[in-house]
Amino acid sequence: MFADLRGFTTFTEHNSPTAVVETLNKVYNELVEVLFEYKGTYDKFVGDGLITFFGAPINQEDDALRAMEAALEMQRRFAKLQPIINKGLTAPLRGLGIGLHSGEAVVGNIGSETCDGLHRDRGYREHRSALARRSPPWADFDKRNHLPTCTSRPCSSVEYTDIAG
Repeated sequence: MFADLRGFTTFTEHNSPTAVVETLNKVYNELVEVLFEYKGTYDKFVGDGLITFFGAPINQEDDALRAMEAALEMQRRFAKLQPIINKGLTAPLRGLGIGLHSGEAVVGNIGSETCDGLHRDRGYREHRSALARRSPPWADFDKRNHLPTCTSRPCSSVEYTDIAG
């Protein structure tokens, strides 16, 4: 799961560093609390993003369902928190975006033993930036032809009813 604050760049440009850090801490505290309630695992904060996973160290049959339920609860809690954190700010946060993916993954501390923390993240960003500079601008134009095939399954059943009136 990846959660990302909407409008964060504008938010940081128009608010003090103190307001930005205080707001991030309030939001992250709420999101991580939800994550733990649904037995998810925190991986890292990346600026205004939160990266998490479900199913490690122990895989469970309902990992995808718990991730989806956690995402919905995060949205509910953020909606309640939003008026509080945006009060008095020059540029408010617009929302919370959440992306989910289900499937096998290798998780753990991966990378050079001598490259850790901020330096590792910086090295990764520089590597990606160098790759982007070498690629022509149209290189990623037609991604849909290169996406892996996937399957989906319902997480719960829905019953439709007629609405009178």
